[in-house]
Amino acid sequence: MEFIYECAGPDGPAELFGVKIFEYHWQSTGLAAEVTDPKYGRQLRLNVYSVQINGRPRLFAAGEMSAGVWAFFLPKD
Repeated sequence: MEFIYECAGPDGPAELFGVKIFEYHWQSTGLAAEVTDPKYGRQLRLNVYSVQINGRPRLFAAGEMSAGVWAFFLPKD
């Protein structure tokens, strides 16, 4: 599964899927995504998570890029 960059934000107030993603329980899928760092172009291997938002499961890959700043990637359609 291919993932593409969606957004980045600080630990806590970062938003993904229109919600503050750190307020939800992230369930590890046991999968990893190979992605490209949008700022430096380096290849990264990030964990893939699932969250339930309004009763709907959502997949995303995430990683802490620097102290307290996370990048989020979504599956490519």
